[in-house]
Amino acid sequence: MRKMAQKMIAIAVAMVIVLGMASVTQMDTLAASYSFEGEAHVQTYGDRAGVYRNNTLILGTTGQAKRLERIKIRFNNQTGYDGSIEYRVHRQTYGWTNWVKNNQFAGTKGEAKRLEGIQIRLTGEIAEHYSIRYRVHIQTYGWSQGWQYDGALAGTEGEAKRLESLEVQLVPKSETMGLVYRVHRQTYGWETSYKTMGQVSGTTGEGKRLEGIEIALTGNEYSGSIEYSTHVQSYGWMNEVSNGMMSGTSGQAKRLEAIRIRLKGEIANHYNICYRVHAQTYGWLSWAWNGDPAGTSGLGKRLEAIQIVLVKKDDGVLTDLNGIKSKAAFPYITPHDCKWKTVVDEPAHETPIYEEQDVYENHSTWPDGTICDELGDSGAKQRWCAQHCVRCFPDCPDPDPQGRCAFTILWGSYYAGTKKVQIGTKRTEAITHQECGYCGLRKQ
Repeated sequence: MRKMAQKMIAIAVAMVIVLGMASVTQMDTLAASYSFEGEAHVQTYGDRAGVYRNNTLILGTTGQAKRLERIKIRFNNQTGYDGSIEYRVHRQTYGWTNWVKNNQFAGTKGEAKRLEGIQIRLTGEIAEHYSIRYRVHIQTYGWSQGWQYDGALAGTEGEAKRLESLEVQLVPKSETMGLVYRVHRQTYGWETSYKTMGQVSGTTGEGKRLEGIEIALTGNEYSGSIEYSTHVQSYGWMNEVSNGMMSGTSGQAKRLEAIRIRLKGEIANHYNICYRVHAQTYGWLSWAWNGDPAGTSGLGKRLEAIQIVLVKKDDGVLTDLNGIKSKAAFPYITPHDCKWKTVVDEPAHETPIYEEQDVYENHSTWPDGTICDELGDSGAKQRWCAQHCVRCFPDCPDPDPQGRCAFTILWGSYYAGTKKVQIGTKRTEAITHQECGYCGLRKQ
């Protein structure tokens, strides 16, 4: 009986362990479980259910030039963290809607109004562990804007560009931070592709002003936002905008003259935001950091191009980037009296001068004219006699039948060709120019 009881206890313990493991496995599955559903009102087709494939909600169409007019997104949250989503859209004519909750419509129906932009964000505890990321297919630009995260603008404002498709994902907070940006240029309008991490946005050497700019963070390693403001011709400093919104103007022919960019939130503890501009007259200015102005003030000079990059706090100071050197010593130039200094473009140097000259060499020769410099060898005469004398060896008292004798040694100078010979030097003086040590302006 006692053995039977022990056996029953062992079985019971084993069942508890198995059930416990099953429970843990079930909880792990639950903690990683979520899905999306959605619906979009599409031009011509009307309401169409979204497709959920490979953990991605897909709404709308591509390659058919059909506008999205309204959308609804349902987030089925079974991650184990409390929270949900909310979103808002930018509509033709009307602008931004209010934020709507999970599984509510945003947009219009029956008015033929295109969606132009969207923002989506998580709410509650889940926002501490996950990010909502999304991208849109934009008229003209396609998917080039890339993924946006946690409330950043996907799409455009003020360009009358329709959204045609939307993709939405939930991702863990682990993706390395980055950024994208683009500018509105005189004559050319908005760039059709977004630049990233130090690439040049805008033009140089064409005299084209920047008129507007959009900047957005990518990745979700840290929470926070990017905020920026531009100094616009006639208007001065504009209010700050953030996360992909436009700063500047479009369609007003107003030049940007300066810009300030800063990070806000957790990301600011880990990264610096660095930027420099190409300004009319001055070229590339020095790097500005973390909200400092870059450009000019009171000089009426247009910005023509910009580079922006995220730099980890412990990565040091930027100097050259992508082969571009800053001309000015400072990132922000105000009216000043130039302090001229001499800059050496090419140092003074001397160049050798050569000419071709004939070369002659001195040699001993045998009676037959062949070189006999080997006379330093004591057996050389004997070898020559052995080859040429017909009557005696090693010492022939009489010449051979051809009148040659090893004892008749000649000495002479013989032509050996030409070679380059240095006959002097040519001095080239240094090439210099005068430039301002403050702004880098070159004196004419």
